[in-house]
Amino acid sequence: MVERCKNVWLAVSGLVISDKGEWLVVNKRYGGLKGQWSLPAGFVKNDETVDEAVVREVL
Repeated sequence: MVERCKNVWLAVSGLVISDKGEWLVVNKRYGGLKGQWSLPAGFVKNDETVDEAVVREVL
């Protein structure tokens, strides 16, 4: 049987909204979105949960 999804990358993104309704966005410094505004996002590391990854990316 062929092993599938051997190198799957799981990504997360966080939406942070202030009491004033302002959204937290970041200016990407690298990759395909370099120079673009985006929500905080990134890939989940092997040793962390999805929840931990999104907190790390937002911080």
